[in-house]
Amino acid sequence: MVGELIPIGGKLSDALVAGWVGAGFIDPFSVADNNGIAGKFLRAIIGPNFEAHKDIASMNAVIASATAMNAVAASATAMNAVIASATAMNAVAASATAMNAVIASATAMNAVAASATAMNAVAASATAMNAVAASATAMNAVAASATAWDIVSASSMAVGKFVAGRAGLAASSYADMNAVAASATAMNAVAASATAMNAVAASATAMNAVIASATAYTAIYSSIQNYRNVLVNTLNSSNKFSRTSINLGNGAGTWDHGINTSSIYIPVLCNDDNDTDYTAYHGFDTSKSFITVPRHSGSITVAAGVGLRGVRLTGVGNTIGFITFDVYTAV
Repeated sequence: MVGELIPIGGKLSDALVAGWVGAGFIDPFSVADNNGIAGKFLRAIIGPNFEAHKDIASMNAVIASATAMNAVAASATAMNAVIASATAMNAVAASATAMNAVIASATAMNAVAASATAMNAVAASATAMNAVAASATAMNAVAASATAWDIVSASSMAVGKFVAGRAGLAASSYADMNAVAASATAMNAVAASATAMNAVAASATAMNAVIASATAYTAIYSSIQNYRNVLVNTLNSSNKFSRTSINLGNGAGTWDHGINTSSIYIPVLCNDDNDTDYTAYHGFDTSKSFITVPRHSGSITVAAGVGLRGVRLTGVGNTIGFITFDVYTAV
C-alpha cells in the first residue's frame, strides 16, 4: 500500500536510529519517550522491534559523541537515567569519550560515586579507572563516597590505578595494584604522596599487595607510620587479613616473631616494672626500628608504630615486661 510504513528491525534499525542521532535530526533522549514526536515516529518505522532497539543505537551514538556526553553530564535527569542502568553504565565505562565527559563534571561524578550500580561498572573497566585516575575531581569524589571507595578498594585493578593516579602517575601504565607494588618508581612516588599513602592504608587489597612485595614495603615502611589509624581500621574490617594478639618480651633480651611473613604488627600495650626500655624493629629488616617505649611502671597504651613482615623486639634493662602486638596476617 502506498504510504504504508514497513516495520524494520535488528541492525538496520540500530543503524538508522544512530544515523539520525549522529546527524542531529533527533534528540537521542526523546527516543526513549514513547509519547514524544521522535519516539512516535521511530515506533512507526521500527515497528514491533522498537522496544528492543530504542535505547541501543541512541546510547551508542551518545557515548561516541563528546558533545552529547557533555550534555548528558550536565543534565541531572540524563545522568540519573544512565546511572540507574547497568547496561548504560557499562557502555559509558567502556568509552574514554564518555568517561572524560563524566569526570569533567563534579556533579556528574558525585552522582556516579554515590551509585553502587555505576561504580561497579566503573571499577570493572580499566578504561574508566584510567579516566578516574587522571582527574583530581573524580578521585576526590570516589574517596569521599563510602559506596565508591568500598567498590574501588576491593578491586586490585581499580585500586592500583587509583593509587597510581593519587601518586601523580599514569594509571594506564599499571594493570593493577600488584604492578604498582612491583615498581620502585611507582612505590617511591606513592610513599611521597599523602593521598596515595592514605589510599593504600585504606585498602586491604592494596596492603595485601604491598606486604607481599619487597619493592613496595621497602619503599613505604617509614611513611606508613603516619597512617596507622587508617590502616588499623582497614585491617579490622577486612577479610583479607586474620588477626591475633601476642605478648612479646620478658625484660632484657631479644625476641623475634613472624620474621619475613606477610604480616603487619601493631603494638597496642606495654607492661614494665620501670626497668626496661623496649625497641621494636621491622621483620623484613631488623636494623629498622618503628617504635621505642621507654621504661615505665605498669601498663600503658602504645598508640604509634606499624611493623611490616614480622617483628624483632629488644629489651634493655632488667627483668619483667612485654609489648602486646595485634598481628594481622594476609590470608
